[in-house]
Amino acid sequence: MSGIFKAEFNDFYALWFGEKSQINVQGFIIDCNGNRVMENKVVGEKQFVPHEKSFYQTIVKLISEKLID
Repeated sequence: MSGIFKAEFNDFYALWFGEKSQINVQGFIIDCNGNRVMENKVVGEKQFVPHEKSFYQTIVKLISEKLID
C-alpha cells in the first residue's frame, strides 16, 4: 500500500524533539484495488521512513526557520 499523511507542524516538531511520543495525522492510503481510503491515525517515530533522528531534527529546524522569516 501507499499513501500520504499530514500533521500539524508543531506536533511534528514536538515528535522529533522528544516533546511528544505520538502525533495525530490525517490522510489516505491507496488500497490493493487502487481506491483512496481516508484515514486518521496516531503515529510515532517508527511509522516514518527510517532515517537517523538527527536527519528529521535538521529538516524540522530548517522548515521552522523558513516559517519564521
